[in-house]
Amino acid sequence: LNQNTSKLVIDIMRGTDSYNRLSKIIKEITVRPLKSRSKQNAISGYIRQAQSCVRLGRYGDAEITLLRALKYHPENSDLHGFLGWVYKSWQPRQRYTDSTRAFTRAADLQSSKIDMYWHWCQMELKRKEWTSAITIAERGLECLVSSVPVPLLWASGYAHSRLAKEMYQQIQYGRAEQRVRTAKLRLDKALRIFANNSYLKTKMLSFYRSTFRATILNNELGILIKEAQQDSRFLHSDMRRIDRELRVLAQSLDKWLDECPDDPDASTERQRLIYMFPTIKTHLKASM
Repeated sequence: LNQNTSKLVIDIMRGTDSYNRLSKIIKEITVRPLKSRSKQNAISGYIRQAQSCVRLGRYGDAEITLLRALKYHPENSDLHGFLGWVYKSWQPRQRYTDSTRAFTRAADLQSSKIDMYWHWCQMELKRKEWTSAITIAERGLECLVSSVPVPLLWASGYAHSRLAKEMYQQIQYGRAEQRVRTAKLRLDKALRIFANNSYLKTKMLSFYRSTFRATILNNELGILIKEAQQDSRFLHSDMRRIDRELRVLAQSLDKWLDECPDDPDASTERQRLIYMFPTIKTHLKASM
């Protein structure tokens, strides 16, 4: 009965303006997702082909593949991001300028791929361009609020800390101390994410270990800055501040060793810091 009624209604309305408008809407609703899926499949195909070319060392073919894809999809952030990765991976010599241009375009198009920001950060960290690495990491963190951006938190924290070290060496103690505080915020957040996700600890073990090490180096730098800022008029209060920092450093060392007993850096850094700050032994759970 329903089918007969439906057929009757269609026969009556066919050719009317209402019927034509309704038919157009139904067609758009049906066809649009198919076109969208077809477009995404095509883009994914280009990217897979480019990845295969890079694995085979055929960087020129990978570049040609992605440039061809960009002729059809010039506003696709994934294609620009992967092109940046191809230029970053290029052998025998990385194409830094081209890579930066492609990564920047992907970010301008609001890329939501953490790998894109991470590869871009990695490139700047390797060059010791700390300020650029911080800018990239923070830009990624703004775009990826719903994901778990541990690599970018580590990159931002590490870069802030290394920039602080350069400022410390240039006797810019106040600016260095500000960078140390910012680095601590980023690294502490990464460690909190790990603490609440045991699966992530296993999956990203190297990042977990690296975050502990970066935290230790940043804490150490904070103590060195405070020592350099000591004023003889406030020597006792300064020493109390430094002792508090040593206690925090000791807690971080203990936590690192407890969480990653197989990490050789945990033991090595512990011994190095005991030698550098002998009084830290009083705060450690067990001297080694």
